[in-house]
Amino acid sequence: MAKKTPKEECERVCAPIRLIRFGRFCAWALVVMVILYFISGFGIINPRMIESFTFGLLGRGAAFRLHEWLTLPMAFAFLCHALISIRFAMIRWKVKNMKLVDYSLITLGVVLFALTAYAYWA
Repeated sequence: MAKKTPKEECERVCAPIRLIRFGRFCAWALVVMVILYFISGFGIINPRMIESFTFGLLGRGAAFRLHEWLTLPMAFAFLCHALISIRFAMIRWKVKNMKLVDYSLITLGVVLFALTAYAYWA
């Protein structure tokens, strides 16, 4: 077997590390967004409690706008995190054709996000 060049070795090693970091970033961003989503949801149904909790920063209108604004970023972060995790599970399960898996997961992610955006704006 031929020895790999440093560039080929970096592509083999660095790309998964970047993907792992991006998946973790999406997970932490999703945690923050879910907490804000819950707070803004309570701000919609119980504005007095959240307004006093946030020292008047989040009234009913602002809570509604924040709640609405977080929908698509949460969907994006969830899909990225989930699909990256599925990809690494496929690697652990020693799936042979990873190019097919990669293209399938990218296609699935784009289709699911497009459907989510369509449902959001419809």
